[in-house]
Amino acid sequence: MHKLYEAIKMHGVYAEVLLNYVERTEGDDEEDEQEGKSTVHDKYLASQLKYDDSIGALLDDEGAPVMMEWEREIMRASAEILLPGIGKGRVLNIGFGMGIIDGYLQDRKPDSHVIVEAHPAVIQKMKDLAWDKKPGVQVLQEFLAPPLMAGTTCKMAGRHRPVKRGRTL
Repeated sequence: MHKLYEAIKMHGVYAEVLLNYVERTEGDDEEDEQEGKSTVHDKYLASQLKYDDSIGALLDDEGAPVMMEWEREIMRASAEILLPGIGKGRVLNIGFGMGIIDGYLQDRKPDSHVIVEAHPAVIQKMKDLAWDKKPGVQVLQEFLAPPLMAGTTCKMAGRHRPVKRGRTL
């Protein structure tokens, strides 16, 4: 089961890296900035994300789900695989979303828990829930994670963002 999980996770990571590369190279960012056009990152950061507790979802400004409550069991199992022992391990999570996996990771009491999140609405939700004040948790408002844990063994959690309608890899 663990090998299957790792294969699926790595496929998702590779797909996300490829999608990010394609989006960055579809138009030259420097040229776009000079012409006053927004980059992919600028558009994402300016988008209006909305938490809808009535359906248990985080939605983008087109109403498409970014994260949903049904993912809870997947996140619980992922946290157990990433941090099999209680009270040890370091974890880096790229993207908070609804904070589902972060809650499960905290239940496992890691030595270090770093969450990298870029979107202002999500950062505000994290502050509302006091994630920035939890012991052992470091919240970074960044678009990409710096090499925080270079030279150390670290588990990394993250999920891909939804692929735009009509786009295939």
